[in-house]
Amino acid sequence: MEKQAGRLVEVRDYLYINTTGINGTISYYAEKHQVPIADILNGPRTNKLVLVRAEIAKEAKGRGFGPSEIGRAINKDHSTIIHYLEDYHPPTGYGNTV
Repeated sequence: MEKQAGRLVEVRDYLYINTTGINGTISYYAEKHQVPIADILNGPRTNKLVLVRAEIAKEAKGRGFGPSEIGRAINKDHSTIIHYLEDYHPPTGYGNTV
């Protein structure tokens, strides 16, 4: 995180310079949230992992990938990805931190 104009902003250069495609996005968010990539791809449906997967889906969508491509990358059905993109919100009481 860097401080700019009195607020913290995330530095994302690592994501775009050192990685390519959806796999790079997965690696970035695994490192950011300190979770193993294997857990993102095949792990349980804990609140933390679901939030990480939703972040990955939103980032990948912003980079031009479709729900089917994203789903194949993180071993989820495309309908799950659509749910993440359209209306997924953190569970009550979980807070905004992952």
